[in-house]
Order: sequence, then C-alpha cells, then structure tokens
Amino acid sequence: MFNLKISLFSRTRELEEKIDLLHDKIIDMAMNFRQAMNVFVNAKRNSEYKKLNKIIKNIEHEADVLRREIESKLYEQNLIPDFRADVLEMVENIDSVLNKFDEVSYKLYIERPEIPQVYHTLFTELVHQVTECTENMAIASRAFFRSSRLFEKSLYFGT
Repeated sequence: MFNLKISLFSRTRELEEKIDLLHDKIIDMAMNFRQAMNVFVNAKRNSEYKKLNKIIKNIEHEADVLRREIESKLYEQNLIPDFRADVLEMVENIDSVLNKFDEVSYKLYIERPEIPQVYHTLFTELVHQVTECTENMAIASRAFFRSSRLFEKSLYFGT
C-alpha cells in the first residue's frame, strides 16, 4: 500500500501558490498596519505614516488582484466543484479583513483623530491583539488549504 499525499489543487500548482501569496499578504498587512499605528500614535500624519499608508494600500490592491485571479481559476478550471463555494467564501473573507485594515489606516490618515496620551498604551495593545489575531487567522487558513483530507473524496471521484 502506498500512502500518497494529494495536494488540494493537484491539477494546478499555480492556484495553490496564489492562495499562499494571499496568506502572505495577510501577514504583510498585519505587520505594516501595526507599524503604521505605532507611528500614528506617536507622530500622527507624518511622512513615515504616509509611506506606510501607501504600502498598506498597495498590499490591499495586490490582494484584490490575487482574489480575482483565484476566483477566475476556480471557475475556469472547474476545480473542486463540491467545495468551491466554501473556498470562495474563505478567500473573500480574507480579502474583507485586508480591506478593513486599509480602510482604518486611510481614515486615520484623513481624519487625524486625537487619541489622548492616557489611551496610547491601550490603543497599542488593541492594535497588537488585532494584528496577532489576523496573523493566526492566516496560519489557520493556510493550514486548511494545505490539508488535503477534506478534498480527497472530491478528487477521487474525478470531480
């Protein structure tokens, strides 16, 4: 008996790589957002925050492109039809998290709200918890996509 490990997307490695890139974007976004919020708390809207805001915007844009490419590949190549809706929902949910980071970063850049000094530590802790949760979401999601057990049945029956 052979114990073969079937990749979730055995027919197309490119799609698997795009999903991996999307997970990398989540971790990138969390890291840059954390850094941007630290700059914001300490210096408001300066050139460093503006640079980080642009990086966040670029990450979000690149993630949108990846999401559309993943969705197209799933439909064009008729991959995992039984689980396509679940995969698409996960990819869209990941994208919505990235969109929220971009939205918050941009709103803070435009509106420049005053955060009293007494709340700086709490704000920083909150940002750290949010970004840590996001990184853990990326790890869990990546593990889901790399796990082939859920999809072996679909692949064995030729769907």
